[in-house]
Amino acid sequence: MKNHYDDILNDIYYEREFLNIHQFHGHISEINIDGFCHSATVREIESTGLFDAETPWGYGGPLSRTADDLDVGMRAWRKKCYDDGVVAEFIRFHPFIDIAALRPHLDFFSFNRTTILVDLTTRREEDVPPYDRITQKRIRLAGAALQVRRLGADDSEIFRRVYEDGMEHNNAAARYYFDAQYFKNILAQDYSRSWVAEDNGEPVGVMLCIAGGIFAHTHLSASTQRGRETYASYLLHDIAIRDYANAGFKWMHLGGGRSTRPDDHLLDFKKRYSPLRLNYFVGGIIHNPTAYKSIGGGRDGIFLSYRTAATEPAHNIKSDAPDAANEVGQRKVTSGDYAYIHQTLCEKFAARKSQTGHAPNWSRNQMVFDRCRTSPNILSQIILIDGVVGAIVFLKRGQTTGYFFPRVPVRSEIAPKIAAAILDAFPPIEKIHDPMKAGSQSATAAINAEILTLSKQAEQCAPRTKGM
Repeated sequence: MKNHYDDILNDIYYEREFLNIHQFHGHISEINIDGFCHSATVREIESTGLFDAETPWGYGGPLSRTADDLDVGMRAWRKKCYDDGVVAEFIRFHPFIDIAALRPHLDFFSFNRTTILVDLTTRREEDVPPYDRITQKRIRLAGAALQVRRLGADDSEIFRRVYEDGMEHNNAAARYYFDAQYFKNILAQDYSRSWVAEDNGEPVGVMLCIAGGIFAHTHLSASTQRGRETYASYLLHDIAIRDYANAGFKWMHLGGGRSTRPDDHLLDFKKRYSPLRLNYFVGGIIHNPTAYKSIGGGRDGIFLSYRTAATEPAHNIKSDAPDAANEVGQRKVTSGDYAYIHQTLCEKFAARKSQTGHAPNWSRNQMVFDRCRTSPNILSQIILIDGVVGAIVFLKRGQTTGYFFPRVPVRSEIAPKIAAAILDAFPPIEKIHDPMKAGSQSATAAINAEILTLSKQAEQCAPRTKGM
């Protein structure tokens, strides 16, 4: 992957003024040496005399010009954290960071979700946006019904009121609420731009974006019930994209969904604005293993497990895919199912300990997926486990080994049901192969054993034709 050191360094997430506003309940610790920089919010761990660290807000992560700079910088950062009593550190990586190079320096590394990127060089005022007809219609309807204007620091109360209305509607966690001073501060910054959509003077939607260098990012947005009815968010996103495009920025990052699910509704909304995808990874460093273990770090697969679940986000070391239960079904593969394949590819990449290779590319791999899905020579089927996508199976005509891509943990106990579903979809199949080794070998072996058993039973039950 290309080294975007200078571009990322100039992004707003690495600016001290932005970090200062987002050092909630802690203080900023940073390191800047030749060719390397990194920062984090350091917070006290209650009743321990120890501390942990976390990316202040949005995205961050260690930046380096070269591999040697990264090695030197990470050694210095680890020593600084250890000396400062920092036990562990959770990192939300900037989507343009070279993740493969960082992997060997991390004690925990996981793919989190897919995010949406807009190429602003194609969104100048005269450019026709590549929106589908529904999106274009909703933007037109919103434009006819609403009035949009820019907000300043004196309008912070307007923004806060609409924002909190939207958060209540979404049942947002406490960490997504801010005090009145925060809104005054963030709206007053030169790096932020904010808008309000009004219905005859009544605020119904707000959006705040931040920017630095070549990047712009959506930061906060929300709508009231009336705003949702009039498609305020559709209009505000379109206005923000055009505004930053005309200002000369190169990229606008819209982020991902509210959850890590590939079918998240917010993610589906953001997909309307661009076909480009970025992978968002999270990771962690254990700076003091002895202290980390003594306070219960890593318990139940949660990286910062000693923090109270009610007030802190759970950073799960394990996949958050739902556990498989008992119900198994099937359906045809659709174009939207590629998201599950991509997530599996990213999780497999995150599990690798090698620093070689690149994170999966959405567009390139989707083309391969679509060729397989639409080819008359390839059969494909979704295996549903408890109503969600449990696996995707491909079988080339004339062959008897199918390619099996599991998306949820597959327990050996339900192997008979999965085998029956596979045989029902692909009568000539004799076994499956997990090319990415995304599932457990024991589960794959159990499914293959069941396929063999069911095939033999079918042969024994088949009626025999008497000879002439």
